[in-house]
Amino acid sequence: MLRTLVAISVILLCACDGLHSEKNTPPTFSSFHIDQGTTPSLFSDEQGGLISFQQLNHQNTELVVGHIDNTGEIHQQVVASGDDWFVNWADFPSISRNGDHIVTWFLRKHDEGTYSYDIWLVQSFDNGETWQPPQQLNNDNGGGEHGFADIIPFEDAFLISWLDGRNTVGHHGAHSGAMMVNWALIHSDGSVRTNETLDTRSCDCCHTALSEVSGVPVLAYRDRTVDEIRDIAVSHWQGVGFEEPTLWHQDNWQINGCPVNGPSVWESQGKLAMAWFTQATGVSELRYKVVGAEPTTLSQTTLGRIDSLQHDDYSYISHLHRQPTGRSSVNIIRFNSTTPAESDTLQVADSSASRSSGIPKMAVINRQLWIATTNDRGITLYRSSDALR
Repeated sequence: MLRTLVAISVILLCACDGLHSEKNTPPTFSSFHIDQGTTPSLFSDEQGGLISFQQLNHQNTELVVGHIDNTGEIHQQVVASGDDWFVNWADFPSISRNGDHIVTWFLRKHDEGTYSYDIWLVQSFDNGETWQPPQQLNNDNGGGEHGFADIIPFEDAFLISWLDGRNTVGHHGAHSGAMMVNWALIHSDGSVRTNETLDTRSCDCCHTALSEVSGVPVLAYRDRTVDEIRDIAVSHWQGVGFEEPTLWHQDNWQINGCPVNGPSVWESQGKLAMAWFTQATGVSELRYKVVGAEPTTLSQTTLGRIDSLQHDDYSYISHLHRQPTGRSSVNIIRFNSTTPAESDTLQVADSSASRSSGIPKMAVINRQLWIATTNDRGITLYRSSDALR
């Protein structure tokens, strides 16, 4: 179906959330709202933009995919629905496209357990004209949590990563089975022919992150040692699979619980770049690092929930910023990739630390910067051309 959304002009304020702030004219954004939508994700390629989100319709949850045309209109269609789904602010579908092949997913409850659900793929081979029946991604059938996934196009197919909890089923107490990091290849015919484990012990509910850097896929996630050190690990693709993961940076954050904050990875001027959240020093920090360099702290007033992208020479990192009043806002930190200490910050919208604020997601679509935010009323999409440099 086609739904035309009303645009409302808003002016964003520049706020100093990083170490420096450039004095310039705040960019102008337009915004529009999707009532009762939740868990949005954005994707862009040379064909344009895509959005996926979930929406409650009576007793059913619907998975909606929208094609964003060159005027900014979103042409929406419901691609799957059900009354037995697991919908969670932090563990939600994303969407990706490779040619005319589109992949997204939803989480379906496996049994009556609170955290027992599987990842079900929904695919189109004709750029969204028709959609195939859902198929289960994870190759076990014993319950447990499966989610916190990410996906990227790769060659003529897709790479997908997720947290796999099959080993946690039936374990209790100090000797509980651990969450794992798994990955798979989704081939051009839609089949899943590889389903491998990268790490047999990871953090329980921090999303995985995939990116392609100079043609090589990179997978990042929050590790978990037996001493409860939960720093970020990274692994590079080596022809037929991922290499043994290594620590990205030794924060030495010891925490007996999941911080629900995964990393974000992207290619910055041909190099691997990453942004991540840590409280290793006792302060909430948003850190940024390019491979081979030391990390830079971009914010000490962050709640995390990070996304990132690269446009020309500039990096953009979105996160939830904690204001002095105790309220929160969705902020974007923008900087020339060679000088991260000289960043400026765009305050996009008021927000909160509640779960309904979700994880803001960004994309560059039709030469505009888009960011999808949520609250308890639905999704608000912001877009701007003069936010890009």
